[in-house]
Amino acid sequence: MTCGRTNKTDAVTLIWQGSKSPGKGYNAYRGTKSGGSYSESNPDLVQGLSNRDRDVQSGTTDYYVTRAVDADGFESVNSSEGTATIPSLPVPQSNGQLAAIGGPRAV
Repeated sequence: MTCGRTNKTDAVTLIWQGSKSPGKGYNAYRGTKSGGSYSESNPDLVQGLSNRDRDVQSGTTDYYVTRAVDADGFESVNSSEGTATIPSLPVPQSNGQLAAIGGPRAV
């Protein structure tokens, strides 16, 4: 599995290889520790071989697996694990000047 952070938003795109057995689709799972436990990260069954997880937090590392779902709704074992790290947002640097806008008093 390949995991990558998108450039414009805090989201992770997952890409995986298809199952050898035809089925209904896939479920993607996210965890905060390598090896599990995982929670489902997609609200609906994924029909293709990729999924975007938009419910991620800055400054965290998430671990992902996928499971194929067969025609009867049974899931396969976990795929190999993928990892995505979402960097923290940078703290704005001060230029040494302070101003108040919209208040009755100047700073």
